[in-house]
Amino acid sequence: MRCPRGNKCTATYKKRKGQALVEFALVLPFLILLVLGIMEFGWLTKNQLTIDNAAREGARSAALGKPTTDIESVIKDQTSTVPYSSTQLTISMNRDDNDASNGYNYTIPLGDAAADDDGVVKNDAPAGSMIKVTVSIPEHSLTGFFPFLNNRTISAAVVMRREP
Repeated sequence: MRCPRGNKCTATYKKRKGQALVEFALVLPFLILLVLGIMEFGWLTKNQLTIDNAAREGARSAALGKPTTDIESVIKDQTSTVPYSSTQLTISMNRDDNDASNGYNYTIPLGDAAADDDGVVKNDAPAGSMIKVTVSIPEHSLTGFFPFLNNRTISAAVVMRREP
């Protein structure tokens, strides 16, 4: 190892040879934690935005009067990139018939009627009624390093008026 001042190495320089290594060892865990936190936050944000978009697309399909099976299909297609969406996705479609006394309770399930011969449940919301589509799924951690992020539910609800 060469000394910075030519051939003369001072005692102070010889004592500092491992200083950078010790500092790096002290800072490395914080850097790793920071990078993993950024990854988890990005993962959670991506999944939340996907669920938001799926609820909006489902509500738009419901507002156009599409059958409930088509609405569910649109939502499932939109959430295909979210892990476990094929098994743990929850979709709720309710409507309110604009009775001013109830203050929009959304207590009537959309497509409450029986399915037809083709297995399609019609969208039975009358024109002008409010339709609420709620989509939710349990969140799963990307890295598994932050266990408090597991078993949280991400959800989105969108309300649109049924078009005539």
